[in-house]
Amino acid sequence: MNAIRVQAPTIVIGLLAIEFCLFIGSFYVGAAFSWIDFSGSANQLAWFMPRAMLYAGSLSVCMYALGLYRRDCLFHGSVVLPRALVAFLCALIIYAMSWYSLHFGIWRAVLGYAMPLSLVCVIGLRSVAREFLDQDTFKRGVAVIGTSKRAARLEALEASPYSGFKIVGFIKANQGEEVRVSQERLIKPGNSFLDLLRDHAVDSLVITTNTREEVPDRQLVESRLAGVRIFDYETFHALESGRVDLDHLEPDWFLVESGFHGAISYRLFKRVVDCLLSSALFVLTLPLLALAALAIWLEDRGPVIYRQRRVGLRGEVFSLFKLRSMNIAAEDDGLPQWSTKQDGRVTRVGRIIRRLRVDEIPQLINILRGEMSFVGPRPERPYFVERLAQENSFYLDRHSVKPGLTGWAQVNFAYGSSAGDARRKLEYDLFYIKYGDVLLDIVVILQTVRVVLWPQSVERSEWA
Repeated sequence: MNAIRVQAPTIVIGLLAIEFCLFIGSFYVGAAFSWIDFSGSANQLAWFMPRAMLYAGSLSVCMYALGLYRRDCLFHGSVVLPRALVAFLCALIIYAMSWYSLHFGIWRAVLGYAMPLSLVCVIGLRSVAREFLDQDTFKRGVAVIGTSKRAARLEALEASPYSGFKIVGFIKANQGEEVRVSQERLIKPGNSFLDLLRDHAVDSLVITTNTREEVPDRQLVESRLAGVRIFDYETFHALESGRVDLDHLEPDWFLVESGFHGAISYRLFKRVVDCLLSSALFVLTLPLLALAALAIWLEDRGPVIYRQRRVGLRGEVFSLFKLRSMNIAAEDDGLPQWSTKQDGRVTRVGRIIRRLRVDEIPQLINILRGEMSFVGPRPERPYFVERLAQENSFYLDRHSVKPGLTGWAQVNFAYGSSAGDARRKLEYDLFYIKYGDVLLDIVVILQTVRVVLWPQSVERSEWA
């Protein structure tokens, strides 16, 4: 439930809904052209509906998994076509599997008409959207109480590419408050606070001041009853950016509303899914794993599997399994080092298996053993954990959940190779710990497909 509260832009939700309907329409067009006795009667439309839903649903899920509903795809046409082609290919594989395994699928003749038409609809709709819709279209109007450093942070967040809100103005909490925002954006409360919000088409109100006495309680109650959503700074920043602001994070933020990680039902469900998925994936990837292992051994005749100590749930240390991608003498000096993008210690085979994430496959064993989960903060080495925890007191909170094969930070932030990168990833990890649930886990798993196919897509991450 918590992840549903994440502020997805209206334009993204609308685009997904419109394209889903277009896919269903394309399916019926394909049926009309390929079925001689297609009459379009109510009974016939109802009979086709389950397959139409399978067709539209599979396409939508595949497109979402490849990042086609992320904010950075809406206004960059160059990334839409290649991702759409791969998404349609993935959907075609799903249709084939459903046909041969479940004997319930979509006829090739129908697909022959429906898929090209659907692709044209996707490209055409997004071209029209880019032509006629400004990036500010459908953004939520936000008023901010406060003008100091936190308010300035929100102004900077608003200016970031593809933000989902626009600030209509800043209201000083008191006359002596420091002003760190643009002077021309200051607005006066006037006689009626509620009328002010209505005049400026305010959807949400964000309180950035720490002093309770500076907030007009009665006027806030009236605004809330009138439908205006009210947030504190920490919550609004997290829901809009997908990460917490460590510079202004207070411990009581975790106390206001916790996620579902503590619920026994959620943990049990997640464990069952972890076991089923890891078992199935291990069997499916076994030939690839064997081929990669052979290539590693042939390159330098060294060990194939690499074990490394990592910190897991509740700070317990375990051995993480990976295919070896670095030379045997990578850390002969005994000092752990950050792995970088152009790391000279990586072998030729290692570069390939890292690019394809094949080196991570043995971690399925860690998942089966219960040391890891599919989704969670990536486990770090004890050496780095000790130092990062000294720099930030919240770092050890990552260990309140099981580490993951993939995570919210991995699908939203580029490859980390420094303490600064680790700090930014911590902001995403803490967001996951607070708001993680089944829905957010599904989002992470689907978006991992995009990261594997297009690693550069996280360089300008704009999650949806």
